[in-house]
Amino acid sequence: MRPTRLQDTNEAFVPSQNETSYQSLSSGNFTSSPFLDTNLEAPLEKLPQRKKPKTESEANNNSVETITRAELVEKVYVGIDSIAAITTEIRGIHSLMEKREREREREREREREREPTMFGMLSMTPNLDNRARYKALGLVHKLGMKNAFLKMLPEERSEWILYNME
Repeated sequence: MRPTRLQDTNEAFVPSQNETSYQSLSSGNFTSSPFLDTNLEAPLEKLPQRKKPKTESEANNNSVETITRAELVEKVYVGIDSIAAITTEIRGIHSLMEKREREREREREREREREPTMFGMLSMTPNLDNRARYKALGLVHKLGMKNAFLKMLPEERSEWILYNME
């Protein structure tokens, strides 16, 4: 196809692959104009293609994909197996967390058992009868001195109780 003169229509010259992309402006195919230098060569501007080429993914989406029922079932089973494996892992982690919480609770219980009780400390205090122990227990709680009382030596507790009961 040879370059032709542009007319008043919307036609445009598009060179084929065999033709050069340059044309001489002085070839006489164009209407001469006093504003154009006819001795220049200019590259022809390639017009964009009217249809956008399909990408590979678009081509795949439009084509009919032939997948057998067996292949589809296999994919579903693989997905289900993956979900089952994840579920098993989550259950295992949950079980370990519950076990750890039960162990922590048992340890807290053991600490409470080892912790000296007020009445146990009063029982180990010398020179007190049960009546004095009960009054001392009420006094310690009333004054809010449990921690200080537990830190005292047995003899100090005895003296403190006798002093406060006078």
